[in-house]
Amino acid sequence: QQRLLQTFAVLIASALERLHLARSAEEAKLDAEREQLRNSLLAALSHDLRTPLTVLFGQAEILTLDLAAEGSNHATQASQIRQQVLSTTRLVNNLLDMARIQSGGFSLRKEWQSLEEIV
Repeated sequence: QQRLLQTFAVLIASALERLHLARSAEEAKLDAEREQLRNSLLAALSHDLRTPLTVLFGQAEILTLDLAAEGSNHATQASQIRQQVLSTTRLVNNLLDMARIQSGGFSLRKEWQSLEEIV
């Protein structure tokens, strides 16, 4: 009877361990899916923002040049708009790069570089 109880205890412990491992595996799977969804959303959002920002930058550039050629006082404001669009574009590009890095969608090119060129 003692042996039977020990056998049941071992079986119950094994079953509990399997349940724990199954839950851990499911949580890891959900975490990976959540991360994949986040990266996909971030990449899509970044791409969707880049197109209108490119158009805005082009229009602000043209406006700045036209106003400067006319000698308008608003040329400075148009230039500031252009700079803000450029800054926002850099932020979006950084988000896109971050999404690529986190999703593993990039590869490093290992090349020798002259320290003098870097500095």
